[in-house]
Amino acid sequence: MSRKQRKIEKEIRARKAAEEKIAREEAEKERLANRTPKEKAEDNKRTALGCGAVILVLVLVGACGSIFSGDDEDKSAEKETSTSVSASADPTTEETKAEEPAAEQTETEAEEAPAESSDGGAEEWLLEQMGMDSWTDILMSDPTLWGGYVNGSEVSHGVWHVRLQVDREKDKELGERAAHAIANLVRFDHDDPRVKDIDWVVVEDGAGVVIAQESV
Repeated sequence: MSRKQRKIEKEIRARKAAEEKIAREEAEKERLANRTPKEKAEDNKRTALGCGAVILVLVLVGACGSIFSGDDEDKSAEKETSTSVSASADPTTEETKAEEPAAEQTETEAEEAPAESSDGGAEEWLLEQMGMDSWTDILMSDPTLWGGYVNGSEVSHGVWHVRLQVDREKDKELGERAAHAIANLVRFDHDDPRVKDIDWVVVEDGAGVVIAQESV
């Protein structure tokens, strides 16, 4: 899996988590606002019982830790002795293990090397125009904005394909607003080398199906 795909999946998970969190908070606010006096009293009672249970658990954990700490120290000493004997008996194995981290580090560095942008920096330019560091920040601030659902882009032959992680049927209006807004931004800043060759803005869903498009 490429770094770009991992980034996309991470942003999708973050968006879903944000939407679920907002829904839970709204439901909880509504529930609290509509509680009867009896329900309020029951909630207060449950809170008090919960605090008491937490304190009891902490006391039990502390007691168990004191009982088993002596055994843990003995086992740790035995483990250290065994490890020391094994290292002395087989120096070749130790040398091999010392060489392994270097190879793993090289592979990690190769994976973390930034992939070349397929949009010539256009997506970065769009974030700058909107004054944000990431699309997730937009989603967290206002889930109704189209910017929170951007899921990558690509520029090909003067056409800027912008992907939104939305339903093309239910969110068609959102896609149309995105295409119009992005095209306007490109018109106002067409001298920027990252967008100067863009003639069309095409907004697609996650599967690459066109939702809306507008010429620059």
